Parts: sequence; C-alpha cells; structure tokens
Amino acid sequence: MDEIHQQILQEHWSTLKEKLEPLSVLKHLTERGVLDQVDQQNIENKVEPLLMSEGLLHILCGNENKPNAFVEFLNALEKVALEKEQPCLICLLRRAGKYS
Repeated sequence: MDEIHQQILQEHWSTLKEKLEPLSVLKHLTERGVLDQVDQQNIENKVEPLLMSEGLLHILCGNENKPNAFVEFLNALEKVALEKEQPCLICLLRRAGKYS
C-alpha cells in the first residue's frame, strides 16, 4: 500500500474502526490476495467488531508488498455499501484523495 493511502486510512481511522463491518470485507480481500488465510483467521479470532476493524486496518497499512490493497479495500467497501445501502465509508475515502 502506498504511503498516501496509509495516510488516508490513518486520517479516517476512528470512523473506519467504528463503522467498518470487517467480516463483510474479509472475504473479498482474501479472495483478491490482499489478505492471506492467516490474516483472515487472526481477524476472525478477535471477539469485538472494533478489535476486528482495528486488526484489519493495521494489516492493510502494513501491507507494503500489495500495491493494490487500498483499491481492493475500496472495492470491498463499495460491495458492502451496495449490499447494505451504507455508502458513507467509500465516499469518505474517495473524497480524501486519489486512490489508484
């Protein structure tokens, strides 16, 4: 993940942590190779949704070898937003800056 994308996530960390539905985006990120099975398991093993979200964000920000991590995260958020009719997170991040 590029430094600019890490900064965007860090700027919106609190909102993402509170509103993110981590289980909804995990499958997409694992299927796209952004997360591996160990990452997915570590996140799923956390009891509280806030801890899951925080764990997911930490992994994404530390994922320097995956330049597509931010774009795939946005794709996952968009998919969840369409399913749940909650587009607020994807709009928040897209307004924050360039993402590709």
